Amino acid sequence: MHGPFGVATWLAALCLWVAAPLPAFASEFGVDAANTVVRSGVIVRIQEGEFVIDLGGADGLSVGDPARMFRTIKVKHPVSGREVIDRFLLGECSVLELAPHMAILRPDKPWMALLQLGDRVDVQTRKPAEKSEAQPAKKPAAEAPLRCAPSLPGVPRLPG
Repeated sequence: MHGPFGVATWLAALCLWVAAPLPAFASEFGVDAANTVVRSGVIVRIQEGEFVIDLGGADGLSVGDPARMFRTIKVKHPVSGREVIDRFLLGECSVLELAPHMAILRPDKPWMALLQLGDRVDVQTRKPAEKSEAQPAKKPAAEAPLRCAPSLPGVPRLPG
């Protein structure tokens, strides 16, 4: 990352690269991009037509959220000697099952054969609802004195 481009230039390019796919990703699935966020995870397990990623409900995912699987390729340019990094779309599917820190996805069979541990997965999910600060916090209700229900026939009443 040295040479004619400084670290700040590379970071700015990376930020643009990550943010750029969001509107297209959102519009292809008929979702308003302003109300969505893309979470990036990694495939941590592959088995019997399904794979597991390291994102879950605690990360804001929901069952049915659309996902895209990518393979990141790093090569050294033979002329400039610089490292070139890019990613290629492997397929699309949606979240099938959800746990707090993992999710199970099941892509179509042709794509399943392409997946490897460590492949990136971008999951598009809705932004969490913002809490309104305009409304004052509700005060807890004053505690009412504890009242006993009348005793049932045949059940002795407790003293007090």
